[in-house]
Amino acid sequence: MCGEVHLTLPYLRHCKALQSGGGVWAGATTRVAATDVTMESCEAGRGGGGIYLLYTAARLRRTTFESCTAGTPFTHSRHQPREQGAATGEDIQSSGPGEGCGGGVTIHGGTLHASEVQVLRCRAHHEGGGLSIGSEALVVMSDSLVQECELEMVRGLGSAAYVSRGGTLDMANSSILRCHSKLSGTAYVEGNLTLSQGSELAECEGRDLGTSGMTEESRRGGVLWVRHGGRARLLRSSVRDNSVFDLSATETSFAVASVDVGGSLEVFHSVFENNSITSVNQGASGAAAVYVHRGASLLAVGMQLGLACGAPLSKPAIAADSAAPPAPLPAVGFSDGALLLPSTSLRPP
Repeated sequence: MCGEVHLTLPYLRHCKALQSGGGVWAGATTRVAATDVTMESCEAGRGGGGIYLLYTAARLRRTTFESCTAGTPFTHSRHQPREQGAATGEDIQSSGPGEGCGGGVTIHGGTLHASEVQVLRCRAHHEGGGLSIGSEALVVMSDSLVQECELEMVRGLGSAAYVSRGGTLDMANSSILRCHSKLSGTAYVEGNLTLSQGSELAECEGRDLGTSGMTEESRRGGVLWVRHGGRARLLRSSVRDNSVFDLSATETSFAVASVDVGGSLEVFHSVFENNSITSVNQGASGAAAVYVHRGASLLAVGMQLGLACGAPLSKPAIAADSAAPPAPLPAVGFSDGALLLPSTSLRPP
C-alpha cells in the first residue's frame, strides 16, 4: 500500500494472507485510519492476523479484531506468491521475529494510536496472542480491551501482548482480561509496558503443565513476565484476580508478576489484589504477587497488596532470590535484602 488509507468498510471477514496481514498490511509509505471497523476471523501465516504495520503511522477508533489468528496451517515459503488481493513486498514484511506473531495486531516500528479498540479471542502460534509489538514501535491504547486471547505453543510468549526490546505499549483506562497462558506471560515484556488511569490486568491464569524444570528459564515466569531489560509500570492501576498453577515437581519460582534479570517493575499507587499461586511442590519458591529475581528490581510507592481469600499462606505476597556472590542481589527482598516500599500497605483477606 502507498499513500493514505481510510478503512470505511464496516466488516472484513475471513480474509487470509499466506504471510502477514490477514486483514490489512501497511508499509512505510502508508498511513492508516480506521473507524467503526470489525475484522473477524482473518488469518495470516506469519504475523498480524488482523493487521500488520511496518514503520507506518496508524490510528484506530472503535475498531474490533475478533477471532483473528497468526501462524496458521497454510503457512508457505516466503518465496511463494501471496493470495490475490494481498499486498506485495514479502522481502520487507517477512522480517518479523518468527512464525505466528500477533493474532490481532502486529507492528514493527512506527506508531499506533488506538481508542475504544477491542481485541477479542485472537490467537497466535508463538508470540502475542492479541498484540505483538516489535522494536521501535509505539502503541498507545485508551479505553480499550484485550480479552480471551491465547497462544498455541506451550512456552509461547505473551498470550495477550508481546512487547519486544525497544517496543512500547501504553494502556490508559484499558483492560487485559481472561488471557490465559502457560506461565510465559499473559503480558511478556522485554521493552516497555505502562498500565495507567485505572487500567487492569485481571482474571488471567498462568498454568504450568508440569513440563518445567529442564532449564532454568522454564522454572520461572508468570502472568506478567518482565525480562531482558524490560520495564513495566503501573500508575493507579490494578493486577487482580489472577491465578498461577505450578504443576511442576521441580524447584520453581513462579509468580503472578515475575521480574527477571535486568528487568524492573515500578508500582505507583496501584493494587495487587486477590491474586494467588498454587504449587504441587510445596517446597517450591514463588509468590502470590511479585517475585524479583537476581539482578532485577521492584520500586513500589503506595502499593496495596490484597491477598486472595483462601489462598495458601505458605507463599509470600512478595519474594526475591537469595543471591550468592558474585551474583547481583535483587533490589527488593524479604529475607536477604531491604524491602523498600514507602507508603505501602498490606490488606488482609
